[in-house]
Amino acid sequence: MKNILHFLTPIVILAIAVSGFMALKMGREESPLIHSDEVVWRVDAMVATPAENRPQLTLYGITEAETFSEIKSTLAAEVINILSHEGDQVEKGTPLVELDSRESALLVLQRQAEINEINSQIELEEIKYHANVDTLQREQQLLQLSRGELQRIRKLKKGSMVSDSAADQALQEVERQLIKVAGRQQQIDEYKPRKRRLQAQRERLQALLSQTRLDLERATLFAPYSAVVHKIPVAPGGLVRPGDLVVSLYDPGSIQIRAQIPRTSIQQVRHGLEDGKDISMEGVVDGIPLQAKLVRLVSNQIDEVGGIEGIFTVTRAAMPPLPGRALQLSVTLPAIAGTIVIPYEALYENSRVYLIDEDGRLDPVTVSTLGWGSAADKSLIVVRSPELKAGDRVVTTHLPEAMKGLKVNHQQSGIRDEKNE
Repeated sequence: MKNILHFLTPIVILAIAVSGFMALKMGREESPLIHSDEVVWRVDAMVATPAENRPQLTLYGITEAETFSEIKSTLAAEVINILSHEGDQVEKGTPLVELDSRESALLVLQRQAEINEINSQIELEEIKYHANVDTLQREQQLLQLSRGELQRIRKLKKGSMVSDSAADQALQEVERQLIKVAGRQQQIDEYKPRKRRLQAQRERLQALLSQTRLDLERATLFAPYSAVVHKIPVAPGGLVRPGDLVVSLYDPGSIQIRAQIPRTSIQQVRHGLEDGKDISMEGVVDGIPLQAKLVRLVSNQIDEVGGIEGIFTVTRAAMPPLPGRALQLSVTLPAIAGTIVIPYEALYENSRVYLIDEDGRLDPVTVSTLGWGSAADKSLIVVRSPELKAGDRVVTTHLPEAMKGLKVNHQQSGIRDEKNE
């Protein structure tokens, strides 16, 4: 009996516990379900109206002179006088720097003396030539006489009327005369080569004389064109050598502006230039307003990753700007069809905007930024995307938590897409 009670006791306790738990569960009141409302963001929106707009780019450039000259010394000389100063505007032919020319003048006299000596040698060669021609004729006559004498002696020798020694002497005389004729002919044949050699020496000396005279003329350095003196790195009493910079200058009418073109605008700018469209700019340098237009593109790198620079020529300025001055410029690009102007706040990560779909939820669209919508107003930007269509509602309020599918409540924004002429 004790064993049975020992076995049933845990079972009875477990049954009582389960019955109590079920009674408590059935007797409690059910809690009502809590429903959380979805957050709806209030935003402003604009209606997209694609049109032709002219984007504005803000670039940073530097002025430079297209025509810039460095005049260097062609002789070793002392600087005698500085005739112009840095910053002076000079006319073509204005003397700038004067060098000591006495050494060049002496060298001119030396070259001329060498040429006179060569001329004398050529005259002597001509005299020798004519004398050799006359002498050759006489020696040829003597050769004929010697040959006739040799033939006469040989005939007498057959009759035993002369000795062998007489015949040998006559033969030797003929041979000696042949040697003289050959030697004289050689001197005559050498006349033309010797004369050509002397003439070549004379021409070389004449070229050196011309160079020396040119150096003598360059002892005074003149402005090659109407220009502004940029730099004179020498002073009176200083010594210069051939190749040393003496003065540099530039044409103030050749001032141009070099600016880096953004990678995103290179294709558009190139097409505009090829189509002959006007790409103009405005800027201020040293307080002087100026206008310019793009004339060409240049690349400092051969590979495709190198930067592209635009060269602008100044079309209007109160006075020519100085070279080497940095400035900020606003460039107006050619009109682009199918673009819209949006507030800068509507752009996310410089490549995305959000549309509002029919259910009032955000739908991201990737766009290409083309430039500012106005040169004076940096709050507007021109964008383009094949997914943007007329009538689309573009969110113009910048949401920090913007994402696809976010519920919004929009109202029509006062900003609308305008045609930027």
